[in-house]
Amino acid sequence: MKRDFSDLSDKMDWLLAHPNEAANIARNNVNQFRDKYLTPAAEACYWRRLIEEWATVGFEPSFYELRPDGTRKWRGIPYESFSLMRGLDWDKQAAG
Repeated sequence: MKRDFSDLSDKMDWLLAHPNEAANIARNNVNQFRDKYLTPAAEACYWRRLIEEWATVGFEPSFYELRPDGTRKWRGIPYESFSLMRGLDWDKQAAG
């Protein structure tokens, strides 16, 4: 395809007329994208950045819950900790 996409219509017509070739191109692109760009590390970076950017336009949560006795209880965990431990209750996992 030309860089300015001036032949897009012709290319799409050809691909529609040759579905096996179109499927092969799509399959190759999915494999390349998934294997090269969606590594576990890249995915973690994506989610971290998404949450950080969302925080710039959303509200800022309270990280601690104030108990009646004046102590603070942690209300959540960092994404990285959740992705590594696959859980939300650290006390149970540490004991297990």
